[in-house]
Amino acid sequence: MEERPGQRWGIMKFLVIGLGSMGKRRIRNLLQLGEKDVLGFDLREDRRREAEEKYGVQTFDTLGEAIRADPDVWIISVPPAFHLEYALKALEEDVHFFCETPVADSVMAIDRLIEASCKSRRLAAPSCNMCFHSGVKHISKMMNVGEIGQPLCMLYEVGYFLSDWHPYEDYRSYYVSGKTFGGGADVIPMELVWILRLFGDVKGICCRMQRLG
Repeated sequence: MEERPGQRWGIMKFLVIGLGSMGKRRIRNLLQLGEKDVLGFDLREDRRREAEEKYGVQTFDTLGEAIRADPDVWIISVPPAFHLEYALKALEEDVHFFCETPVADSVMAIDRLIEASCKSRRLAAPSCNMCFHSGVKHISKMMNVGEIGQPLCMLYEVGYFLSDWHPYEDYRSYYVSGKTFGGGADVIPMELVWILRLFGDVKGICCRMQRLG
């Protein structure tokens, strides 16, 4: 497999796929880290225009055009329902990728992605930010040095007020409010990864769902 120029010289071209709030945040992160070659792709013209005006990045309205710009890394920042599609496409295009969680909605789909990733020489990096949170790292350290005893039970509650996610737009107008695009599916894995790392595998699951608004 041919080595990409970016890998030889340490200069990489990044394509941020999805220019919503998280896509824009990752553009800011890349620029703050000193990356100079950052591109963006989104179907929405208003988001492309905002990224161009605020961050000075080149954007594309089709994935094909973005691919022809020859990025080395894809930063996948789209609704959860499309994560797997873009992750597999990244490996098909022979590029590294970073993807938000959940990467897929089933074990079979994850196995498919793992198989494709193992056949590739490219880095597949799912997001697991909470594992590196200072609070989580402190708990892990306390457990490792025996500062606290053997955990017998853990109670952890998480919830969000969706109107606060994007105060500038109606929460019903973007992916988080509905099943079609995987709304809410990104909340559980983000927390569950660090909980499993510290406390071990799940023994049983129960669920109650309620809608208040």
